[in-house]
Formats: sequence, C-alpha cells, structure tokens
Amino acid sequence: SLDRDSGRFSEACRTKNPLRVSSNPAGIKWLRGGLSLVAAGEYEEHQLPIVDLPSGLKTIEKLHFNAGHSSDVVELADDEPAAPSRIVAAGPNRAWLYDRRAGPEPCGRLALQGITALASTPSGAGGSAPALLAAAGGKIHVYDVRKLPEDTKQAKVPTSLASLTSTTAGFKGMRVLGNLVVASDQGHGLSAWDVGGAPVAVS
Repeated sequence: SLDRDSGRFSEACRTKNPLRVSSNPAGIKWLRGGLSLVAAGEYEEHQLPIVDLPSGLKTIEKLHFNAGHSSDVVELADDEPAAPSRIVAAGPNRAWLYDRRAGPEPCGRLALQGITALASTPSGAGGSAPALLAAAGGKIHVYDVRKLPEDTKQAKVPTSLASLTSTTAGFKGMRVLGNLVVASDQGHGLSAWDVGGAPVAVS
C-alpha cells in the first residue's frame, strides 16, 4: 500500500504461498480487474489456486490441474468485465482451458508438448474470438480457442492458424502488445513480430 503523504510503500497483507511448500512461482498473473491473481509454478494436490486481494490474499477458488507444475498461465480477454474469466494453464506436455463459470474442471485441451509461454489476443471487431498463442520448440503457435478439443486422452493438437518463428532455441515469456507479439528467449534476448492484425486475428 502507498502512503501518498510520505511516498512510501508498506506491506498491506501477507499470507501463505499458495504453491507447494518451498517452491518459487514461475510467474504471477493479475486477472481482470486487478483484484485477484493466479501463479504458475508447483501446485499442491494438483490444484491451481486463484487468490483474492480484497479478502487478504486468500485462496477463493481452486481449478483441477492434472500436473504438479505449470510453466505459464494466461487469462483470455474475451468475457464480460463482470463475468468470471476463461484461463489457460500449461503443464509439461499439454495445456488446459478452464471456463470458471462452468466449475473447476478443464473444458478444453491443447495437447502440445513443451509449452514454455502463453499469451492471448483480445477479442476483435465484430465479436471475433481471442487467439491463444503457445510457445513451444522455438516456435509460437497460434490457435483459435473455439477449436480446442474437449479434455480427453484422445484429443489431438488442432491445426494452428499461424506459426511465428525465430532463430532462438526457445522462449521463456510472451506478451501481445497491440499488433506486436514480443517474446523473451533462453539467450536473454527479445524477439518481436509486427503482425499488423494478422495472423493472430481470429475471425
């Protein structure tokens, strides 16, 4: 919290780390509205916790996550502001799509191995759906979230809308900034693509 008179910050609240004991978060993402957050890292009992800030950093929701560790988590920016969001979390050999309005079980699966980073484009004009970007194997694959199959062992990797490539060996983090896709790589560098509204736009 900020003391506006002195300009100093002070700790507002503290709670137990929602991840596995002694583990460090691989990343922390604020969800829509900036009032709750979700962390990537090692999870206890295969439960992905969502933590609420106004309640004092208490875990308010747990999503069933069929892996012990996630490399990244992203919120899809396509819902009404007041509605619970859709979240994608990546495990070692697949990612799961959750619709928080439907409960804690995943409703979709991206059976792509080695995902190191996730990102999402916002909804476009005319009600177009957001696209999901998944970095794996030195490429960034772009998917239509509406075409992710159900979460079953028989689920196949859907056809990607596009792939963004670089000479780097792999990516560690990724963001969509307007028409730019920016990714950090294993060699501590940055790669950027100016997609100009395509190919990451989904009609």
